Amino acid sequence: MSTQLPERLISDWLAGGYRPRTVKRYAASITAWQSWCQANDIDPMSATRPDLERYATQLEQVGQPATTRYASLCAIRGLYRFAHEEGWTPSDPGAHVRMPARPRESNGVWLTADEARRMGETADRHPDPRAGAVYWTLLLTGIRNMELVNTNVTDIEDYGETRTLRVTRKTVAHETYTQRIQLPYHADMAIRRMLGTRDDGPLFLGNTGSRISQDSVNRLLRDLAGRAGVGKQVTAHAMRRTFATLALDAGVPPRDIMASGNWTAEQMLRFYDRERAAVDRHAGISLAAWLDNA
Repeated sequence: MSTQLPERLISDWLAGGYRPRTVKRYAASITAWQSWCQANDIDPMSATRPDLERYATQLEQVGQPATTRYASLCAIRGLYRFAHEEGWTPSDPGAHVRMPARPRESNGVWLTADEARRMGETADRHPDPRAGAVYWTLLLTGIRNMELVNTNVTDIEDYGETRTLRVTRKTVAHETYTQRIQLPYHADMAIRRMLGTRDDGPLFLGNTGSRISQDSVNRLLRDLAGRAGVGKQVTAHAMRRTFATLALDAGVPPRDIMASGNWTAEQMLRFYDRERAAVDRHAGISLAAWLDNA
């Protein structure tokens, strides 16, 4: 009995236009699933819905968070759906698998207003000007790590009297699109300090002079947090959460936060579970003013 999925099946499925990090995460989920099948004498090509649900139960029993279990099962279900559609299997065992309930509230990391101010003050004094540029851009625009590292110097444009940054947004249906967003004052000034006279190439450079990596962005943020005395694992995604939660507390309308951060549904803002209010527009500008005056 085989306890491995055909390598060709997995490679064909992963070649479907996923981002590199998604491929890595999906591949890890499939590897873990195959290891479980092997330990339980199950042929993964003949796996059934009960097999997948027993696997999900074991993940819960070993303490894996609901969001992680949900993501793992999404990967496994996606593979089996592809296998069935492409004729590898006669049926799709994942079609009706009961999925773990995801929490309605976010239990991830975000900064309080005081922590955000302290990190901002630390970023402005940091010996590496990239730290301030990375911090203020992420905090006041809500863009993703991937979107940040893919920006170029030429993406900064003057739109009338407004300083803007053109961002290549997250892939949708395997296509990309760009969006011009406003650069709040703190982010603009930090980027100017970082660039100096440089006028081309990647906006953010790594230590070797090539485009900065997402891991390097997170290392800069962790260093900032440590210097500021913030005892949290601050990452680029934590900054995105912070943008949403503090902007809501600052009274920015959800529709403006969604436009700035490229969320397509207000449900994601509710998921971050912060108080809401509504007054001004331009989420980043309102947040920057609120932080300065609080």
